[in-house]
Amino acid sequence: MMESFELVARARLGRLAQEGIYDRYNERFVPLKRRGKLPHVQPVEEVEALQRETRRLMEEGRRRKHHYTWADWEQGAQCLSEACEKANELDTAMRQSVGAAEDYRRNRLLLWLGIIAVVLSVAAIVVTVILA
Repeated sequence: MMESFELVARARLGRLAQEGIYDRYNERFVPLKRRGKLPHVQPVEEVEALQRETRRLMEEGRRRKHHYTWADWEQGAQCLSEACEKANELDTAMRQSVGAAEDYRRNRLLLWLGIIAVVLSVAAIVVTVILA
């Protein structure tokens, strides 16, 4: 049973890495959050704390897995179970953060495209009026 908790937690963390969520989080979200562009999203420090807590619980669970008393085994299983929950929270937090960063970037792009379209329209009207 203990191994299944460990496998589930590792799979959740592995999925974040495999899908590039870690990279996109650090490349897209963190800089925007640090500049104060996404105040409504969970702070970077909280997500980093979730990462550290997940890692700590995984290590503690693995360490206790090799002890020979029932109490240690139960404690290790509990740690790995909690690591699964923390990994799930981390997955949700990182995906929400990356989604918010991508929405922000998309909205900024659309804003700039709108501004460019207006400027070009005004320029076309001015040129038409001058040539007429």
